Amino acid sequence: MRVNHIFACTLSFYFYAISSVIYLLALLAGLLAGAAFGFGTGFGAAELFTKIGGSREGANAMGGFFFIGPFGLVAGFLAGFGAVVRYGGGSTAIAKWSLLGGGVVAALGAILVLFLIASQSPGRFSGGGAAFVLEYELELPPEIDPAQVKYGYHGEGPERVPSWTFPSVTRRDNGSHVVASSMEMSDSPSSRTILLSLDGTKVLRFGIPVAGYVTSAADWTEWKEGDGGIRYRWQLRGSN
Repeated sequence: MRVNHIFACTLSFYFYAISSVIYLLALLAGLLAGAAFGFGTGFGAAELFTKIGGSREGANAMGGFFFIGPFGLVAGFLAGFGAVVRYGGGSTAIAKWSLLGGGVVAALGAILVLFLIASQSPGRFSGGGAAFVLEYELELPPEIDPAQVKYGYHGEGPERVPSWTFPSVTRRDNGSHVVASSMEMSDSPSSRTILLSLDGTKVLRFGIPVAGYVTSAADWTEWKEGDGGIRYRWQLRGSN
């Protein structure tokens, strides 16, 4: 009897140890899968929302990553945990509910993504067109050679470093030059900033206060004073 008792206790301990190892491996697999799915869905959503709604200076990317990423994290953890428990010989009930929970969380995340996509305004920038065109002019003092000035912009998309030459240059009687260009915008833009490089290193910034939902075009503004003795103005017109 004593030998049988010892054998039974040893066998029970053996199965308990095996079971513990399975659940520890399942926990590790869940953490790895959760991290992979979380970062994957987060970065994917960040890229998707940026393409749909524009950069908004990184706001859409951050929203996609921090709102959608957690769904991937939880779904990945539950799926990884449940898969190891199921195929490792653990509790069938725990495996079943873990896998089911992971599927439910993934489905909720997908529904949220579809809802956010559907809620986007039809006229927003999506890479294939724009609702408005922002035209702007800058008046350079006589001492600034317009041929040496490069421009770019920041806001609602990847920043364009000052590397372009103005396509339009007009010399005034007082020796100053008016340079002009334009850029496409959505109907719900983030802030826009014109970037100027005068000497290849120093960059001047000229903010265009257009943000929020835009419903109509706007005529030329009054000339505004900017850095470096440069004045500027802008208007917003429909893209068609």
